Amino acid sequence: MNDFLNIYRLFKLQVNTIAFFSILIAFLEVLGLAALVPVLPLIINSTDGVVEFEILDTTYRFKILTVLIVLPLLYFAKNTIVIMARYINNKMVFSIKSDAECMTINYYLRCSAADMTMESPNEVTNKLVAEIQIFTFNLLQASVVILTELFVSSLLLLALIYYDFEMFLILIIPLLVFMVPILIISSKMQASAGQDNRLANEGMLGEIEVALGAFREIRIYSLYGYIFGRFRDKSLQVASSFTRSQSMSMAGFPIVESILVGVLFGFLYYLIGIIKLPNDEVIVAISIYAFVALRSLPGISRIATSINQVKFGHRTIKHIIDAGIFTRDNVHDKANHYQGIKNLDRLQISGLGFSYSQSVDVFKDVNVVIPAGSRVGLIGESGSGKSTLVNILAGLQAPSEGKVIYHAGNSECSPREFLLKIGYVPQDVYVINASLAENIAIGVPLSSIDFDYISLLCSRLLLDKILDGKSPSDVLLNARSTDISGGQRARIGLARALYRKPEVLILDEITSSLDSDTSKIVLKNMFDLLPDATITIMNAHKLEDLETFDKVYRVNELDIVSVDML
Repeated sequence: MNDFLNIYRLFKLQVNTIAFFSILIAFLEVLGLAALVPVLPLIINSTDGVVEFEILDTTYRFKILTVLIVLPLLYFAKNTIVIMARYINNKMVFSIKSDAECMTINYYLRCSAADMTMESPNEVTNKLVAEIQIFTFNLLQASVVILTELFVSSLLLLALIYYDFEMFLILIIPLLVFMVPILIISSKMQASAGQDNRLANEGMLGEIEVALGAFREIRIYSLYGYIFGRFRDKSLQVASSFTRSQSMSMAGFPIVESILVGVLFGFLYYLIGIIKLPNDEVIVAISIYAFVALRSLPGISRIATSINQVKFGHRTIKHIIDAGIFTRDNVHDKANHYQGIKNLDRLQISGLGFSYSQSVDVFKDVNVVIPAGSRVGLIGESGSGKSTLVNILAGLQAPSEGKVIYHAGNSECSPREFLLKIGYVPQDVYVINASLAENIAIGVPLSSIDFDYISLLCSRLLLDKILDGKSPSDVLLNARSTDISGGQRARIGLARALYRKPEVLILDEITSSLDSDTSKIVLKNMFDLLPDATITIMNAHKLEDLETFDKVYRVNELDIVSVDML
């Protein structure tokens, strides 16, 4: 219940709108019944083709044809409003979906690098797409169905009680005796089928990932038949599982229809054979029964189905609530204290320590001062902590102890307060669906981009092959394309960092995707473009990649140790 209250707090406007229009739909449905109940006996008992209505001691006379035309028109108007109300409800549902997507991506955009490394991009994408789809269709839309049908069924049954309580008892008690056990059994069967569907689908998706991800081993070891056989078995399991669940779902209406017809004939026997009701009153009673039963009972069945969907979709609530609360409490980035500060003097690492858990230290009590204009290299084995250290210097991760300070005159800034003047190139550089120029000047309005400087960067960082004789603004990149090599992506990332003219440039193994000759040319041209006062920090696997650096440190055994390059 607390989860649903938190969802309500996050999406109060949309939820209140949905509740209002659900009540409106229910009211209009009952209004339709209220319009028919008094009119039917008057039509049946009319004489000379004239229907008489008595309202407030005044008698009104209408031709039957007029009444028969006006009533359908009123129902058409009523149903038009119902359609509009359902449209608004759907609009609110998908507004919540959009807000949930934005809150989730905002959460991942703002969380720390340590939090991001706990989940792969595929897992995050799954949350953004698959789970929010489940949240929308299995939880939100199912909740709207429950809310609307609950109001409609309740008000219709209340109207029937008001009109004739004895008729209500005669109709409802037999229906409940038959319907409740069927709905309970059906609910359990559908829940079990839904679980089977999910497990079967996950199994098939796992086989797809293996088939597409392990293509090298499949070719080398000739595993085509084996992998295809596994996928075929999982695909058949999914087909069988969904066949059962869809058959159970489609069996609901015939069962409900059979119960309705059985109760109808029993009710008809009661009216004609037991209480000997006149024919005109029998017709009215049967009409009311048909309207209430055919409208409310399928609604009750939909409520039962939707409850199962809500149970399945409930698992998606937690991360949306977490993302929503995070977004609410972190609307603006922390103020950038760098504004107005000039002439960076030095970068100081003081008593720095970092551990992923209390028992696993990456490094401890690191103390280094890096003056302005320094070129500092970091080297070490895989997993030694090089990337962690540069992430801390860039403000992407917080140290477990100690601090990193950027000194500029009498001012001191933390890495996060100094972000606007830090250039950073990660190991994996992503591109967006835009021109090469927009990728390099990412985040800068098109009208403000310095295209001459971008052309210079492309030339100096050997991006001519991507350009192929075109200008950077005419070359379109595809975020999911495999046409861009790792080395080209690294150079695009470097151009992106240099475009901002940083005072501190941090490079995370950008030479690993470049051959030796290209690496030397790119680094030389990079230093030619940088002002002399810029601090450059780069980690690498090979010592020869750091030949042009002033100082090299080896990250090893909880510390960083100076390396003699001579």
